[in-house]
Amino acid sequence: MEKIDFGKHDPQVRNARIEELLRQLGAGLKVATPEGYGFMLMVMEYGEGQNCFYISSVQREDAIKMLEEMLEKLR
Repeated sequence: MEKIDFGKHDPQVRNARIEELLRQLGAGLKVATPEGYGFMLMVMEYGEGQNCFYISSVQREDAIKMLEEMLEKLR
C-alpha cells in the first residue's frame, strides 16, 4: 500500500481521505474476518480532544460493550 497524501492543511480533505481509507480497509477486513467474528478499527489523532474515526462490522451496542470490557482490562 502506498503512502496517502491526507491533505494535512485542509481538514475537510484530510477527513474525507481518512473516511475513504477506513472504508477500503473495512471492506478488506470484512472479507478476511472468520464467520462469527466482527471487527472495529479506530484511527485517531494524537493529543487530547482530537478527531477519532472508526469503522465496525458489529452493531453499535456490541462495539460499546467490547470497548467497556477492553477499558476494564487496560486499567
